[in-house]
Amino acid sequence: MRCCFQQGHRNSREGKIMTSYVDAMRQAVLSLTVAGDKAALRTDVRKLLAGATRAARQGSLAAGINDIASATRFEREESTTWLDADAIRDGRSGAFDACDLEMWLAICARLGVAAVPGKVILRLNAVETELVSGESDMPAGPSRELVLQTLHELVGKAEVEGATPDLCDLLTSLFDTAERDAVDREDLQERLAACMDDVPEGWMVRTAACGGSELKALAGTGLAGPTAPETRFGPGLEVGPGWVRLGNRRMVNTRDHRTLSLTAERPKTDMVFIARPWVQASRWIETMDPHRDGSPFAGPGRWPAEWRAFVVDGKVTGVAFYYAFSGEMTPENARMAIQVRDVAQRLVDGMTAQKLWPRFMKTELARRNPAPEMQAALEGFGREAVSCSLDFIETDDGLLLLEGGPPNLPFGGAHVCAFAGNGLKKGRFDGRQMARSTYGVAFRTMPHINMMEPSTWYDGDHRGSISTWAEVEELALQDEEQVGDGNPPKRGLVARLFGCRS
Repeated sequence: MRCCFQQGHRNSREGKIMTSYVDAMRQAVLSLTVAGDKAALRTDVRKLLAGATRAARQGSLAAGINDIASATRFEREESTTWLDADAIRDGRSGAFDACDLEMWLAICARLGVAAVPGKVILRLNAVETELVSGESDMPAGPSRELVLQTLHELVGKAEVEGATPDLCDLLTSLFDTAERDAVDREDLQERLAACMDDVPEGWMVRTAACGGSELKALAGTGLAGPTAPETRFGPGLEVGPGWVRLGNRRMVNTRDHRTLSLTAERPKTDMVFIARPWVQASRWIETMDPHRDGSPFAGPGRWPAEWRAFVVDGKVTGVAFYYAFSGEMTPENARMAIQVRDVAQRLVDGMTAQKLWPRFMKTELARRNPAPEMQAALEGFGREAVSCSLDFIETDDGLLLLEGGPPNLPFGGAHVCAFAGNGLKKGRFDGRQMARSTYGVAFRTMPHINMMEPSTWYDGDHRGSISTWAEVEELALQDEEQVGDGNPPKRGLVARLFGCRS
């Protein structure tokens, strides 16, 4: 169902008010997100300078860079063994990047699993990605001068005894501009727009690594709606999901902070843009938005029914509402959780039979750490096994896979969603337990959990929040409780704004 202000209420006074309200809220959230991205980038640069300055003064900068270079070489050697999408489509077996949507779409096509479709519209290599991502100059001052001077000295001393080839290559590349200078900047800029010319209106764009921070902000605050959110900031600027319109032409957004951060963490820093239709959920949940609580923007939001399945060593161990604060422990949701588990398990079984192993580079780096607590956290996460996370959305065509990702691990990976704090002791970090906290079904976070404050992530009252699979299967057999006088339920503010179903 289209938004009400896009169907018969466009000329009504109520429709105009609702349209203005949604647009104003989206503009505010997007503006705050952009401002937050810039602040985060400045903070990252300051931390980098402070750390590098301290290391330079202590004489440990060369050793630190050498460690980074060694890890980079390991990542390069490991990732070159991973399958690409063409190899997966061709029926080959092996490991692949768990953080790459293109791989998951190829796997779903190969195994016949329903997924939200997507098509690659643009590929940028590492050098092109660097050029289109913008620049953040080091602030002027003693820290900047000390770091640059130290780096230049290290380059000059790269041939002395103790300097490894990895260190030499890394330091030399810092000041080598030949590849960047060879890129035609005007042609590159044209490609950013040309790739959008054939993308239908109403579609979203994201990279293979992730969706952008602006889209995440709108979705997280319940302001995305059933159709692609497109927000005008003036006659010549419009922001859509993963793209911007300057004048009459759209172009992909290459400067999103979340996209760039996650792309930089990947073993291959190529940037692949994927266009996807904006699939409408068949069910929506309306509740107050905790992200905006206590702010001038406080109010309700409306979230699509999405789920995350957690997979450890070839078995779906847990399922959680993706929007952790929105679910309820009802027979309907219990039946849906079981359906998510079963669909996810069929996908996992197919991957196991085809020997398709999702790999997460942070996991592979952690395997090199001999610390007992690290090795304990990795128990059950074998290299040749399916351990991952799988996200689904409820639609009129059934459950569709949105994307796959890495498993939940204490050093990174999938967010635990509504499982936050499950099984953890207050004030104690337990990596092994954290990696095993996603068992059963999490309909919503426990009452004491504040998702924005990790210090509250410890175990508590599970009633109404987290259940075992046995409890969920029993609940699924019950009838829905009849509430009210038999009349259709009244829709809340956000339901009227977006004109979509409960």
